[in-house]
Amino acid sequence: MIYCIRNWRLAQLVTAAPLALVAFYIWFIPESARWLLDRGRTDEAKELITKAAAINKRKVSDFLLEKVFTECYLLLPFVKCGELWLGHFPDPGPVWAL
Repeated sequence: MIYCIRNWRLAQLVTAAPLALVAFYIWFIPESARWLLDRGRTDEAKELITKAAAINKRKVSDFLLEKVFTECYLLLPFVKCGELWLGHFPDPGPVWAL
Protein backbone atom coordinates (compact mmCIF):
# COMPACT_ATOMS: atom_id res chain seq x y z
CA MET A 1 0.00 0.00 0.00
CA ILE A 2 2.80 2.39 0.87
CA TYR A 3 4.55 1.62 -2.41
CA CYS A 4 1.49 2.92 -4.31
CA ILE A 5 1.31 6.16 -2.33
CA ARG A 6 4.28 8.28 -3.31
CA ASN A 7 3.58 11.25 -1.02
CA TRP A 8 4.97 10.46 2.44
CA ARG A 9 2.50 12.72 4.26
CA LEU A 10 -0.48 11.04 2.65
CA ALA A 11 1.03 7.61 3.36
CA GLN A 12 1.47 8.53 7.01
CA LEU A 13 -2.13 9.75 7.21
CA VAL A 14 -3.47 6.57 5.60
CA THR A 15 -1.57 4.32 8.01
CA ALA A 16 -2.40 6.37 11.14
CA ALA A 17 -6.14 6.83 10.47
CA PRO A 18 -7.23 3.32 11.61
CA LEU A 19 -5.29 3.72 14.86
CA ALA A 20 -7.00 7.05 15.52
CA LEU A 21 -10.41 5.44 15.02
CA VAL A 22 -9.56 2.73 17.55
CA ALA A 23 -8.39 5.36 20.04
CA PHE A 24 -11.77 7.13 19.89
CA TYR A 25 -13.71 3.85 19.94
CA ILE A 26 -12.47 3.10 23.47
CA TRP A 27 -14.89 5.63 24.97
CA PHE A 28 -17.89 3.83 23.47
CA ILE A 29 -17.05 0.34 24.78
CA PRO A 30 -18.92 -0.38 28.03
CA GLU A 31 -17.17 -1.82 31.05
CA SER A 32 -17.65 -5.51 31.66
CA ALA A 33 -20.21 -6.64 34.21
CA ARG A 34 -17.49 -8.59 36.00
CA TRP A 35 -15.40 -5.44 36.48
CA LEU A 36 -18.42 -3.45 37.64
CA LEU A 37 -19.29 -6.14 40.20
CA ASP A 38 -15.74 -6.21 41.44
CA ARG A 39 -15.88 -2.44 42.02
CA GLY A 40 -19.26 -2.66 43.79
CA ARG A 41 -21.23 -0.90 41.04
CA THR A 42 -24.11 -3.41 41.00
CA ASP A 43 -26.78 -1.15 39.50
CA GLU A 44 -24.65 -0.44 36.44
CA ALA A 45 -23.81 -4.15 36.14
CA LYS A 46 -27.52 -5.05 36.19
CA GLU A 47 -28.25 -2.48 33.48
CA LEU A 48 -25.39 -3.79 31.36
CA ILE A 49 -26.50 -7.42 31.68
CA THR A 50 -30.12 -6.58 30.79
CA LYS A 51 -28.96 -4.47 27.83
CA ALA A 52 -26.79 -7.33 26.53
CA ALA A 53 -29.72 -9.72 26.95
CA ALA A 54 -31.98 -7.35 25.02
CA ILE A 55 -29.46 -7.14 22.17
CA ASN A 56 -29.38 -10.96 22.09
CA LYS A 57 -33.20 -11.00 22.15
CA ARG A 58 -33.29 -12.78 25.51
CA LYS A 59 -34.87 -11.89 28.81
CA VAL A 60 -33.00 -12.14 32.09
CA SER A 61 -35.27 -12.82 35.02
CA ASP A 62 -34.96 -10.66 38.11
CA PHE A 63 -34.53 -13.82 40.16
CA LEU A 64 -31.40 -14.78 38.22
CA LEU A 65 -29.92 -11.30 38.55
CA GLU A 66 -30.54 -11.21 42.29
CA LYS A 67 -29.09 -14.70 42.69
CA VAL A 68 -25.86 -13.72 40.95
CA PHE A 69 -25.46 -10.53 42.97
CA THR A 70 -26.28 -12.11 46.34
CA GLU A 71 -23.82 -14.96 45.72
CA CYS A 72 -21.21 -12.39 44.83
CA TYR A 73 -21.75 -10.48 48.07
CA LEU A 74 -21.83 -13.62 50.21
CA LEU A 75 -18.41 -14.70 48.93
CA LEU A 76 -16.95 -11.18 48.83
CA PRO A 77 -14.82 -11.57 51.99
CA PHE A 78 -13.20 -14.69 50.51
CA VAL A 79 -12.87 -14.01 46.80
CA LYS A 80 -13.21 -11.10 44.41
CA CYS A 81 -16.42 -11.12 42.38
CA GLY A 82 -14.47 -11.16 39.13
CA GLU A 83 -12.74 -14.35 40.20
CA LEU A 84 -16.10 -15.81 41.25
CA TRP A 85 -17.32 -15.61 37.67
CA LEU A 86 -14.27 -17.57 36.52
CA GLY A 87 -14.90 -20.28 39.09
CA HIS A 88 -11.73 -19.67 41.08
CA PHE A 89 -11.86 -20.02 44.83
CA PRO A 90 -9.19 -19.03 47.31
CA ASP A 91 -6.51 -21.49 48.28
CA PRO A 92 -7.30 -22.76 51.78
CA GLY A 93 -3.60 -23.27 52.49
CA PRO A 94 -2.10 -26.30 54.14
CA VAL A 95 -4.46 -28.51 56.09
CA TRP A 96 -2.24 -28.43 59.19
CA ALA A 97 -2.68 -24.61 59.37
CA LEU A 98 -6.38 -24.98 60.17
